[in-house]
Amino acid sequence: MDTNDPGKFGEWLKSNLNDVGVKINLAVNEAVTDGAVVMRETIMSTGTKRYPGTRDAWKSAWRGKNSGELRYGTGDARFETGKMVNAVKSAMLESSNTKASGVFGWLNTQEEYFIYQDKGFRHWITGDKIPAMNALRDGYTQAITVVEKRLKEMFR
Repeated sequence: MDTNDPGKFGEWLKSNLNDVGVKINLAVNEAVTDGAVVMRETIMSTGTKRYPGTRDAWKSAWRGKNSGELRYGTGDARFETGKMVNAVKSAMLESSNTKASGVFGWLNTQEEYFIYQDKGFRHWITGDKIPAMNALRDGYTQAITVVEKRLKEMFR
């Protein structure tokens, strides 16, 4: 294929539309799946303990929702009940020879605190600044990286 001739590219695209459509759908599916994986990894690895401006412990102890044990500090991850990490899903919205779209994130279940944890906030009891974990941003970055890589592979 002559990549310098737009007309030839158009002819090539028409004759290979089915193959291109399949590859684009695979790329989008991979991108949203990987985006969700990275979100989960971020949630499980981004705690609040070692950030400047946060204390080693809250002003008062609290009981873990799952374990019931007395907890005093912030953690190495944002995982107490599993609700936030387990709510991360991915899905294809549209899949055809000419269009592909998908989504990932907290699709079916979203608690208000998910966004606070993701974007960061000031704790209402202690006044500590709780840093953003940026799970959505990290997932988006991964998804874009996958799509760019797959498109470059397709059109070399």
